[in-house]
Amino acid sequence: AAADDSLFSRDPFLEMERQFADMDRQMDRQIADFERQMLRAEQQAEAMQERAERLERSAGPGRTYRREERSSESLPGGGTRQYYVSESVTTFEFGAPTTTTTANFAGSAAPLLAAALYAAVFARFVANLARTRFQTVKGALLGLAWPVLVLLSPSFRREFLAAMRPPPSQNIDPPSPDQTSLP
Repeated sequence: AAADDSLFSRDPFLEMERQFADMDRQMDRQIADFERQMLRAEQQAEAMQERAERLERSAGPGRTYRREERSSESLPGGGTRQYYVSESVTTFEFGAPTTTTTANFAGSAAPLLAAALYAAVFARFVANLARTRFQTVKGALLGLAWPVLVLLSPSFRREFLAAMRPPPSQNIDPPSPDQTSLP
């Protein structure tokens, strides 16, 4: 009889009401958390949209590319198939420099500097062909390809270095014949 008293001494509906009340509170907390997260996400989206609009205004008008395509086809057995496609893409340049910067100048001057260096080395090589074993015309033609030949040909490299050395009047010995001979 004692077991029957403990089993039926609690009201099962009261226990269920407590569990439902607890679940209801948990659900309310979760819904409130979700609403706060959604509000933050909306605020972030609005801020991103405002920033994109500011950037768009500062970038000026964009460049728009459009493509349209239409087709109409008669089907066997009657009927027609038609379609229309339209695409439009607008691009914007953000942060485009309004004045020439040092980096832009260096980037645009690099090819000019490389060409000047190439020409200066070529001119010095041709001017000093007498120090090499090359004939004047042959040496001038080889001089045009000096960057490649210096990298690939050990014999040309020796002749090239002989032509690039300072003149003997500066107390520097010219290369010995065994250093300039071709294999």
